[in-house]
Amino acid sequence: MWLMCRYKKLLVCFIITFSIWTADLIQGHGLNEQLWFEVLFPENVAYTYKIRSARDFGEIISTPLHRVNLVPVEPSEACGHVIDNGHLLQNQVALVTRGGCSFVTKVLNVESYGAAAVIISDYDADSVTLWIDMVDDGTNRGRDVEIPAFYMLGKDGKMIRDAIKSRNTVAAVINLPVNHTTVSTSYINQPPWDHW
Repeated sequence: MWLMCRYKKLLVCFIITFSIWTADLIQGHGLNEQLWFEVLFPENVAYTYKIRSARDFGEIISTPLHRVNLVPVEPSEACGHVIDNGHLLQNQVALVTRGGCSFVTKVLNVESYGAAAVIISDYDADSVTLWIDMVDDGTNRGRDVEIPAFYMLGKDGKMIRDAIKSRNTVAAVINLPVNHTTVSTSYINQPPWDHW
């Protein structure tokens, strides 16, 4: 009887610990962590994509974003204060291209239009392995960033942008993040051009 009671306490403790750990994986992502998001539309790029949080600026994503728009901004580098399609960013995710200015500048510019988060893809449209650490630009403006910021491979960004353009639409529909911590990568619907 004593052993059975002790076993039940141990099991309850394990379940509580696992639940807290799982909740942290879903909601408490830290900076510079590998995460995933999935594209639901357009269907020809409906895969799960790897992204990485900014290293030392931006907020931690605390609430999953379900069925939100991923809007490729114009101009794509988002280096100026004027974003031509900024009116589409309110509570959505901005898709920006690396280059032309600092990561912090890009994030602050899309944040000023009400974006809920930003994904910055590499400017090298053939890049399927090069991960860049997004860091503060030394101006201390990184502390002003109040939205999550993520980096994505260049090929992934190009394929999503091209799919949106070919569908003559303004955005993809995504879930950010998705939890694949207990799933083997061989079971994840990854893009066929990526090397996981």
